[in-house]
Amino acid sequence: MSSAGQEMLTSLIRRLEAATQRLERYTEAHAGDGSTTTGTASALSTEEIELPPSVVAYDDFIQTAVQKYLNLSQELGGAVAEQAQVIEQLARRQRGLILKASQVRKPAPNGPEFTAWLNPLQECIMATDEVRKQHRANKELFDELSVVSDGAGAFGWVVVEPTPGPYVKDMRDGAHFYAIRVMKMFKDKDPKPIEWVNSFLAMLDSLTDYVKQHHKTGLTWNPKGVDIKDFTEAPTTTASAPPPAPAPPAGGAPPPPPPPPAAPASGSSDQQVDMSAVFQQLNKGEGITAGLRKVDKSQMTHKNPALRSGSPVKSLQAGKGKPAPPIPTKPRSLTKKQPPKMALEGNRWAVENYRSDEVTVEISDFRQSVYLFNCENTTVHVRGKANAVTMLKCKKVGLLVESVIAVADIVNSSSIKFQVTGRLPSLMIDKCDGVQVFLSPECADIAITTAKTSEINVSMQGVEEGSDYVEHPVPEQLCSVFKNGKLHTTAVDHA
Repeated sequence: MSSAGQEMLTSLIRRLEAATQRLERYTEAHAGDGSTTTGTASALSTEEIELPPSVVAYDDFIQTAVQKYLNLSQELGGAVAEQAQVIEQLARRQRGLILKASQVRKPAPNGPEFTAWLNPLQECIMATDEVRKQHRANKELFDELSVVSDGAGAFGWVVVEPTPGPYVKDMRDGAHFYAIRVMKMFKDKDPKPIEWVNSFLAMLDSLTDYVKQHHKTGLTWNPKGVDIKDFTEAPTTTASAPPPAPAPPAGGAPPPPPPPPAAPASGSSDQQVDMSAVFQQLNKGEGITAGLRKVDKSQMTHKNPALRSGSPVKSLQAGKGKPAPPIPTKPRSLTKKQPPKMALEGNRWAVENYRSDEVTVEISDFRQSVYLFNCENTTVHVRGKANAVTMLKCKKVGLLVESVIAVADIVNSSSIKFQVTGRLPSLMIDKCDGVQVFLSPECADIAITTAKTSEINVSMQGVEEGSDYVEHPVPEQLCSVFKNGKLHTTAVDHA
């Protein structure tokens, strides 16, 4: 029998077993109550609806690829098993997300409802990295945990369009970097870790095949489903559409009446009366000023200098109309903080929103670049030769780079320490304060461009091995002089 025929037979058997279990539960619950065949059919139709093919296939993925990885992780035990439990929870939560997506129309990608659906997945992905960080001192264990923490991002395919399949493969390739380390480490020692790491890579391969088959251009939604704002999750886990309302039991009370319609706004009629009164007064012409009180010259500020010396705010507060208090601004401590993120998006490593942490980025392809955004009190180590490095809106960040092929940009940042141990041909610093740059002898021909900067110091290491760094401050003051009709600008030297 072909593989397609086996999959179809397995699906039919699973559906038959589910229907049999529902019949048994219904028979036990309604034994001897005189329920009719019609009642049985109605109860079954409201209890469960057939699973969509995408969910059935994902169940197969969990029962085969994920389960094999879990079993091998339990054999290794310790932090590996703990991290595997997080992956299992991540897969279960993603299964629920796929099921809910099959019941609703495609929402806005940045909508609050869809974001709330994604938060449980994001928590699991971050939890895998937390387990890794807790065992940084153990080199062997750290490499094993890094395989999973780097590959866990593959489950983020649900937000990738229009090609989530290649995204999963890219994340798998990122995990393969540490997988090679594990294989080399245990090559002649223990075959179990090698079998374990291969099971994790095989799980990501199965996930890639699943996404390409059932979600080729992105997460599959239901064009005829309900709006995500109106969606309510059914108590059962196998509904592809909102179930119909169950019929009331015989002799039961009728359903409650709908709520009364909202009362019309009371201010509409008053507003019309007020406007008509305004038009009546405007039609009086010059007679409209008959009720005004005559102001004495002693009360006129333009004829009485003593009145002008007083504060108009005091007179306003003494009257009936007091100025509205200023609207308090929201303190920075209460602003919403974005969760940290490190992911390979195409050929770009995105490192965002880290606070008081240490981050290591492994460059596995010379076409990959690094993008740092909104990090604070963080040390970032970029291992390997990157195509380009960009830092934006960072504060008190230390960036250590081995080599860069093209250019490094530091924009709108402050209190930065940037060190290059290899080669860097070009460095651009824009809108920055307090940047210390440490260059290796290989950067002797570097081109540094600065704009709107202050407190920029560049330290170059000597050619001889072990020599000290020599500091060179970048000029901040410029002097421009017209000569023969042309503007000449030079740096001001205070020496």
